[in-house]
Amino acid sequence: MQPQLLNIEILMDIWERTIGSTPARQQFEIWAVDHSLRIIKESILVTARKNLSTKLSQDACIRFATGVMNAKTQRAIKYHGGRDERRRRRFFVEFGLRNKR
Repeated sequence: MQPQLLNIEILMDIWERTIGSTPARQQFEIWAVDHSLRIIKESILVTARKNLSTKLSQDACIRFATGVMNAKTQRAIKYHGGRDERRRRRFFVEFGLRNKR
C-alpha cells in the first residue's frame, strides 16, 4: 500500500473514532491535495472538540473542518515561510499528482 493511501486510511479512522460516520474517501483525498497531513489531523481533532460542545451534522463537520484546515494552512504559509506549502508540493512530485490550485 502506498504511504499516502495508508495516511488517508489513518485519517479516516481518526475521524470515525472522534466524530462518527466518515465522509467519502474522496473528501480526504481533496483535503490531502490542499493541506499537509498534520494540518488535516489537527483540524479533525478541533472539529471533534467542537462537535462535543455543539452537535453538528456531518455536512457541518466537513465544512467546519475545511475552514479550520484553510486557516491553519494560511497561517503556516504566513508564519513559517511556507514550510507546509513546500511539503505539499513535494507530495505532488513524489506521487505524480497534479496541483489543483
